Amino acid sequence: MSQREVNTLIQILCSSFYISRYVDQELPIKELAIDLYKLIGTYGKEAEETLQEFDGYTFEDVEAAIFKSRRNKLKKKLDSLVEKLEFESPEPIRSQNGSGKNSSIYKKVDRLNADTHRIIQKWYSEFKALGGSTCYKFEQEEFDKIKKKLKHIARYQIKLKAMDQVAEEASLEGKYKFYKEFESVPDACSYYEKKLGDKVSRDLLKAQIKDKARIIEDGQEVSWKKINGRINSWVDYENDKPNKKKVIPTD
Repeated sequence: MSQREVNTLIQILCSSFYISRYVDQELPIKELAIDLYKLIGTYGKEAEETLQEFDGYTFEDVEAAIFKSRRNKLKKKLDSLVEKLEFESPEPIRSQNGSGKNSSIYKKVDRLNADTHRIIQKWYSEFKALGGSTCYKFEQEEFDKIKKKLKHIARYQIKLKAMDQVAEEASLEGKYKFYKEFESVPDACSYYEKKLGDKVSRDLLKAQIKDKARIIEDGQEVSWKKINGRINSWVDYENDKPNKKKVIPTD
């Protein structure tokens, strides 16, 4: 992530408030805030920590008044933050006329770097779908204010999404069980190898991953049969390294 990419995302959002569009049609601020967190690199950790808080919650827990009251308060606060951001969105920089005074014309960006990241590409496409052809220029200090507000919104949105996920899974399964998500089996193996330390073995790796992890590839959860085979391959590969620090026991 670069500050330039963060600024570009905020520039797209702020510009969207000043383009011609249908009534009540706007970029979804809550989802954009989540993507800002992903750009910054803090989304995964915060989402994981929030979900872990609810590990073991039962159907009775999510149906209890205390859980529902907390969720309703989160939602009200989140909606209030979004409304405040919309109301306080910064005005673009105005061009100056021949006499040096500000005119009614806003300054536009000559070329927006929208191809640097898939998240930027996604929101610029959304911006163009609303009728935007180019973004406006804003003061850097205004970017910083909006970034702070979006991060606040993202934190509430993460908590609300977590509670919804917990409630859904507890309703279906009777209890919510926290799982740590990984993009690949080697990532999961490396993570639990470090956690297990000197106790690590192939069987303990399998037990940890089967009980506490999910491997998501291309949006789909990988089956245990495939995961099991890949753990065997990973352990064999690690043990065959010429400069291996330690051997992972296989029995």
